Amino acid sequence: MGNQIEQWQTAREPTDPGTLPQPGVGWPVRGMGGPEALRARLSAEALDLLKDAVLLVDGAGQVLAANCQARTALAQGDGIRLGEEGLEVWDRAAELRLKRALSRAVGTPRQSSSLRVARPSGAPDLRVAVRPLADRGGAAVFIRDPAGLEHPDPQCLAEFYGLTRMEAQVAARMVCGPRLHDIAQDLGVATETVRGHLKRIYAKTGTHRQAELVSLLLLGIASLVY
Repeated sequence: MGNQIEQWQTAREPTDPGTLPQPGVGWPVRGMGGPEALRARLSAEALDLLKDAVLLVDGAGQVLAANCQARTALAQGDGIRLGEEGLEVWDRAAELRLKRALSRAVGTPRQSSSLRVARPSGAPDLRVAVRPLADRGGAAVFIRDPAGLEHPDPQCLAEFYGLTRMEAQVAARMVCGPRLHDIAQDLGVATETVRGHLKRIYAKTGTHRQAELVSLLLLGIASLVY
């Protein structure tokens, strides 16, 4: 582990993420004016409002644009950074999974994926979700740092997914990755009670496993965490 951290820290200087354009900013806009230019500017502003780091990449993993949170995360380089050939991941196994996820996002059929990325600092693993874009040649990469997360608003989750108050409390805590035992202690109930709520959450959200549920919430709660 120590050698791996040293190699990551002493490798060639990563590409400066500050050179990346914001979505809708710095892209070719020849012939774009009026409503089209306005939509581009509003799209860029909207992505910067998100709490998640958001990257737009092509099928080869080259980063086309990044919101301000993504540029900050890449500059920190704690587990994931920008290299000459695109995104570089400290955890080599996770880097292979990310490449496969990008391939699935632009393949046939196009598929969403999620994975975890370990960090040399020892901080909680980054949660990464890859989602296909309408353009078959690209994908959106969402990076979430559990250490900086607030629980999503349980009331919003209840309204959005039809959950009861307690189910929404459980779902909100699942996003940050704690064990069922920890959630039970936090809510002052038995672990079996939490497990029962989780089964009902699965049924209401159409998911079957914890990873599927977290992936759904990771992709769907960007507007709910404020």
